[in-house]
This record gives sequence, C-alpha cells and structure tokens, in this order.
Amino acid sequence: MIDVEALKRFLATELFERLVEFYTYSPTTLPRPDFKSVYSWLREVEEEFFQHPAKMSPWLAAILWRSVEADDTVLDPMCGVGGTVIPGLLLNPPRKVVLNDIVPEYVEVARKVCESVVKELGFNTRVEAYTANAATLYERVGRRSVDIIITSPPYGAMRASTYHPYRKEYRGGGWGDLATFNNGHYSVAWLQLIAGFYLTLDQGGKCLINIKNTRTHKQKLPPLSEITARHMEYVGFQRISREEFLLTYESPYVRGRRVRGESIDHLLREYVIRGVKP
Repeated sequence: MIDVEALKRFLATELFERLVEFYTYSPTTLPRPDFKSVYSWLREVEEEFFQHPAKMSPWLAAILWRSVEADDTVLDPMCGVGGTVIPGLLLNPPRKVVLNDIVPEYVEVARKVCESVVKELGFNTRVEAYTANAATLYERVGRRSVDIIITSPPYGAMRASTYHPYRKEYRGGGWGDLATFNNGHYSVAWLQLIAGFYLTLDQGGKCLINIKNTRTHKQKLPPLSEITARHMEYVGFQRISREEFLLTYESPYVRGRRVRGESIDHLLREYVIRGVKP
C-alpha cells in the first residue's frame, strides 16, 4: 500500500521539516501544495489519491493538527482521500482516527493509507472508517464519542446525476452530501451537518472547519465563512473564532478569472472557523 522506505526517506527530508515548521509555528500564509512530493511514497492507491479534486493543503493540515492531543479521538466526517488526516498522523499520531465520506471510493483510499502508515511506522493509533451520511454519522460512531473534528466541506457544486468520482457512477446521498446542493439549500444542508458535528463531540470537544468562500461568492448568500460561524453559534458552539490564511500562489482557474477581469480575492484566501462544545 505504501513504499515504507520511501516514506522513511521523506520523513528525513527538508520538505517534511517544513511540514513540522507549519505544525509548530502556524504561519498565516500558505505556499503551493506539492502533493506529488509530499505523497511520493504512496503506492497502489496513488492514481485515485492524486485524482481527487479537493485535497487539503498539507501545510494547512499541519497547522490544524496542532490542536490535536495524543489521547484524542479525531474525526474527519468529510475526509475525501485523507488529505487532512494523513499529514497529521505523520506529525502527531493520536489515540484514534475516525474517517468518513459519502463516496465509498474516497474513504477506502483514506483508510488504506492511514492503516498502512500506522502499521509500518509502529503507531498505536486505531483507525475506523465509515461510508455514511455525515449529517447522521453520530448514530454510527456514537454521541459524545469524539474529542476533535477537523474537516473541510465540498467547495464545488456538482449535480448528483453528473458526479463521477474516478469515472464511477454516483447518485448523491441526502443531507450529508453537500456537493448536490446550491444556494439556500446548501446553507440548510450545512446546518444539518454542523448540528451532527455538535452531537458527535464530547463535552469540551473542538471543531475546526476549513472554509473557502468560493461556494457562495456568486450566490445570494453571505460568505460561507460567515454562514459557518452563525451555524456553529446557533447549534451551541462557544468560543467561536475565525482564522484567515492567504494563498501565495494562483491556480490556473484563478489566473483565468483574473484575465477576464473578474474578482479573485475570495479565491486567494482560506479560513478556519473554530468552536468548542460547552
């Protein structure tokens, strides 16, 4: 599943040391993620992993993982192929990792990689994986069973009838599948999920949500970062805060928008909304 020797070589590189720096010092600017280099040790699932359209930047994942403690149970309810959890495992393996995604192919990749890392590096971390509606995931993993949630919602709008991860047919999955909602329906679906996060967290549990404002930029909605903070307050989270991260690079999509004279500021910033369950 992974090339163990390649992984060990990666852990001795300057690139991994840079990940450690982001984990240690939490800068507010994010360089371009070099997924091919950071995950050069993947085998067997590498095609599926690199094809995923919205992997979290390993630099940002390292920053967010700073909030994880060794005895925590960490949940990513929309884990994709594991871009949030895998860097965290390498930096600070917790007691337990819980993965979930509405797309079975995604969560299977994340599970295989995480289990291989744990086994080959001799960690004591337990890995659990589910393919469930994220809004009702607490029914599967248990209420008040998680210490910290670190996640990122889908940013693109895709119709369920045309959504084909890895060219395989896929047909949506209810309120837990944000990729199938637009406009005000997206806001309602997002509220359902955040309420589910609240039920899953134990007392004193932390919720960290990575947000881009691209989803609501052209819709008649406030920025997604504001919607998220409001939803978290509404369901009961306290000590809500917002962090802003500036991207130091432009993707081809951003460059194209800039050339056409369209606004790009919202495409160069990411946010993390934090809250604590009282």
